[in-house]
Amino acid sequence: MIITITGRAGSGKDTVLKMLHLPSSYKIIDADALGHECLLEPVIIKQLGEVFSGCVVEGVIDRAKLAKLAFPYRVKELNHIVHPCIKKRIKEKLTPHTIIHAALLSELGLVSISDIVIL
Repeated sequence: MIITITGRAGSGKDTVLKMLHLPSSYKIIDADALGHECLLEPVIIKQLGEVFSGCVVEGVIDRAKLAKLAFPYRVKELNHIVHPCIKKRIKEKLTPHTIIHAALLSELGLVSISDIVIL
């Protein structure tokens, strides 16, 4: 069973995850952590650098600069670049017993792969 826990920042996703007392066979996928990993990929760095001038410093994404450039008005551009990488990584890690911990459920297309969604 694939369970997705979703909600805005500070909504209690981590608390719900702890309350579930899942068997050790369940794998937990943290979409936010995967997003951080995606920011290390050369193709993502290149694309973000082209769209958000100044966010790449010495070949690495400066997350603070990227945040200042993307939020609140250019988030869709950021998501358009990073979300495909996150989706791909989630799908690669899926097992029949998976918990997906993700703030952006529909934006990542997780509804269709989830058996249960906890909001």
